[in-house]
Amino acid sequence: MDKDKQIIHLMAAQDFSGLEFLIDEYSSNLYKTVYSILSYPEERAYVEDGMNEILYEIWQKITRYDETKSSFQTWMLMIARNRSIDWKRKLVRERTVTDENVTIPTDSELLEKENFLALVDHLSDIDQEIFLYYYFYQFSAKEIAEMLAVSVEIIFNRLSRGRKTLRELEEKKDGKL
Repeated sequence: MDKDKQIIHLMAAQDFSGLEFLIDEYSSNLYKTVYSILSYPEERAYVEDGMNEILYEIWQKITRYDETKSSFQTWMLMIARNRSIDWKRKLVRERTVTDENVTIPTDSELLEKENFLALVDHLSDIDQEIFLYYYFYQFSAKEIAEMLAVSVEIIFNRLSRGRKTLRELEEKKDGKL
């Protein structure tokens, strides 16, 4: 029996050794996922609590895992990603101070729309990449600029133009244009 099946079997049987194996095998990947989304210093305090909640959610939902839909690791990382994005949204709503050099997504409804990925498909390849990094994976503009070897200003300009393009597409689709 491979390690994933063994972990699933033990956890489904409510055997805590399965949870221990999961932590040994996957905690670093789960941690990296949470840490990359809760990327601002004031959000870092939630990472540890978040990890505990994610592990508990995996424990609770283990019987719902379907190997025909995704790998075990992907399934767990999606739980971690979704939970982290929920916390990020909550923290952004609670934030009262905004810095004009930091864009706190006022257009977060773009992420919440079911057709976000379909809309992003209308952007150029580089803009798609920037949008996915920024809105989907929650990287900062500085991190994206470093990855793409461009300036932060270019990232903000492309995000601004992309949001405008997507807004126009949405308005056109809704019959407002």
